[in-house]
Amino acid sequence: MNGPAWGVFVTEPARRDLRNILDETLTMFGRDQANRYGLLINAALFDLEDGPDHPLIRRRDDLPDGIFLMPVRRRGASARHYLACRTAKGRRIDILRILHDAMDLPSHLTGLHEDAATFEAGL
Repeated sequence: MNGPAWGVFVTEPARRDLRNILDETLTMFGRDQANRYGLLINAALFDLEDGPDHPLIRRRDDLPDGIFLMPVRRRGASARHYLACRTAKGRRIDILRILHDAMDLPSHLTGLHEDAATFEAGL
């Protein structure tokens, strides 16, 4: 990491996604798996403190301008969700949505309001 850490903020739509993901994981796979998946998501959030040039960041031409993806997947742990992000003023990264890789990502990321309410990460 170069320089001070970036701030990472989670928008309300992303918080809603997180609740839904963890609720579904709890229902389908149990409390232990939901806890493990929550820890993976937190690891991805904290990795974003390194900034938008983190080596796991993925940029895709089919996404709206300025939006990039951080996979939740980490070494040794599979996961099929992405944190959809954008940079904001003051070394801040906003988490716009948390989406499954089977979803049509562009359609879920088009038309997001630039001034979405944000909340500090550290769920």
